[in-house]
Amino acid sequence: MTDSNRSSIQRVKWRVIAASLAAQALWLSPSSAAAENYPTRPVRFIVPSLPGGGADIVARALSLKVAEQFGQQVVVDNRAGATGTIALELAASAMPDGHTIVFLNGSATAGSTLQRTAQVALTRLTPVTQLTEQPFIMLVSNSLPVKTPAQLIAYAKERPGVLAYGSNGVGGMQHLAWALFQQRTGIDMLHVPYKSGAQILTDLGAGQIQVGFTNPIAARPHINAGRLRGIGVTTLKRVQSLPELPAVAETVPGYQATNWYGVAAPPALPTAITRVLHQAFSAALNSPDVRKWLEREGSEVRASSSTEFGIKVAAEAKRWGDVVARSRIDLY
Repeated sequence: MTDSNRSSIQRVKWRVIAASLAAQALWLSPSSAAAENYPTRPVRFIVPSLPGGGADIVARALSLKVAEQFGQQVVVDNRAGATGTIALELAASAMPDGHTIVFLNGSATAGSTLQRTAQVALTRLTPVTQLTEQPFIMLVSNSLPVKTPAQLIAYAKERPGVLAYGSNGVGGMQHLAWALFQQRTGIDMLHVPYKSGAQILTDLGAGQIQVGFTNPIAARPHINAGRLRGIGVTTLKRVQSLPELPAVAETVPGYQATNWYGVAAPPALPTAITRVLHQAFSAALNSPDVRKWLEREGSEVRASSSTEFGIKVAAEAKRWGDVVARSRIDLY
């Protein structure tokens, strides 16, 4: 298949996803009665990562705040694997009563570009809200003699296929962010997929791999302790809370690969319950302690509407689908 054909297929695919997500976001419930006593039991919060990663940390912090509002537990259910596909499919098949919700991130959406079942599940979910947006920090092992993105590019060009980078799975956000980086710089590195960001950090610290991307919340303790070296952020401009780290775009103009977190629910969730969930997570995000913590760690709080979040997910899937096509990453 030619690159042109791949790109055409991806464009058509993500136009369909955009239309479907917009329809889910605008779906109207005939009655708000279902929301009057919601929730009536603990809420299951499916998270597509192992415990200890950035997504898990944020999900658990917010679940406590939402539980206080609901008077019911919000129970985090870690379902890592298949770059978020397992979590997406579980959420898409659950009852649309608000007692099962799912934590979405950039990796789950990017991963859906490679997995048909994940694409179907993603289009069926009811968007609730985008929680945050944050950069990845470009990390290197202390054994690697580079301190800037420019030095990394030069070092890698002299050693094609030698440096190994870790990601959270084939087609995940970190994988595609590195694929885009290689496309833009002309370097060639070895991809090593992991099940979680925590495992990437462990192997980076041990020198088993040389470079990786992870979110600021997970990266900062390792940088502060001197176990790893941060050399850049993947936003277009420097991050206010991380001023010492240059934007990769200062070396590679236009390069951007931000991660984001959000909440979605099973298909056909009544609008009234979607509204309750949106209000609860918005309140949790804007509680002074949570907001201060997130912003200190490099995240921007969003709390977008259901419709806005549906459009965001579709746009991200389209963008990373194009990267998949250009990189010729195979379906798994």
